Amino acid sequence: MSRSVSSAARTAMYAQQTEEVFVLLLQIDTGGEPIRVALDSENLDSKITVDGVDTHSSAVTFVGGFFGIELPEEAGENISNVRISIDNVDRVIVAAIRQATEPPEVRLWVVLRSSPDLVEAGPYYLVLENAT
Repeated sequence: MSRSVSSAARTAMYAQQTEEVFVLLLQIDTGGEPIRVALDSENLDSKITVDGVDTHSSAVTFVGGFFGIELPEEAGENISNVRISIDNVDRVIVAAIRQATEPPEVRLWVVLRSSPDLVEAGPYYLVLENAT
């Protein structure tokens, strides 16, 4: 599957060394206030612009932190599972997921730290089926 990325992202990918940082943005919608985490050491504000359309009318903050993600191998049309783990989970996150009346929706984007509004990959849509 081909994908177009910005010239800044392409330059960073092909460079032997770069100051660019690719950041994964994760949003979990539980029906209340969304949980937003950036796979980064710093908080990141973003409008999340996909194909020229802003996902948010003003920038929202993704809290810097660590989360791990295990993606499945691409295998035809089968529905696969993705495993996401968030370190040092705040009690607010645990409470929001436990109180959700519907399975929480999860979205994932890839941006550059230098241009956090421009989505380089995504959005990827997931449904939270299990939390431990």
